[in-house]
Amino acid sequence: MIAFDLPARGRSFPYEGYHPGNHTNNEDTYVGCIAAFVKKLGLNKPIICGASMAGQISLACAIRYKEVGCGGTIPMQGADYLNMDRDWNDRSPYVNQALYAPEWIYGMMSPTAPQRNRQLIWHLYSAQAYGIFHGDLDFFFGGWDGRSRMKDIDTKACPVYMLTDEYDWSNTPAMSQATCDKIKGGKHSAMKGLGHFPATENPKVFVGYLLEAIDHIQNKRV
Repeated sequence: MIAFDLPARGRSFPYEGYHPGNHTNNEDTYVGCIAAFVKKLGLNKPIICGASMAGQISLACAIRYKEVGCGGTIPMQGADYLNMDRDWNDRSPYVNQALYAPEWIYGMMSPTAPQRNRQLIWHLYSAQAYGIFHGDLDFFFGGWDGRSRMKDIDTKACPVYMLTDEYDWSNTPAMSQATCDKIKGGKHSAMKGLGHFPATENPKVFVGYLLEAIDHIQNKRV
């Protein structure tokens, strides 16, 4: 498994033209980063896997698998569209984003996850640069819209196995199942005892679901 940071996240340098507070994210930019990463490393039909907005982009990668060069996707906490109301305090200069963002995220996690892991996620969301979280939510809430394109996914060439956690109110298992129902040959499983960030919340519980998804894709793809 290979994990990488998008530009301006983690320890990655900001992208060219970046101005603090003006970051935004969209499908083309996000897919372009993944496709460039796959090409740079010379990966052979990798399985694209991610949660939250990475779950949404995993669906986009399945649609655009030829461009990305992937051979399967595992969208976690993903749906073809989210139409929730959005709270814009995440970029307000009057709000302490180092406190606001992680507190908001904390409610999406499973209460049964180890406290140490939940604290790590809280810390990571408290440490982001100004406006990055806000710009990523441009994509997560309404910026991504794949409602008319789920039918175009070729699951023989790029199998899709969706995973959704029971404690995540932002993207429920029912929402993911409704999306999966539009994908011919797609598969979806609900994960018990996990929340919005399954891999970090409780790796021991999550890994079984992940391996099941990988096995499904390996056995199904041409």
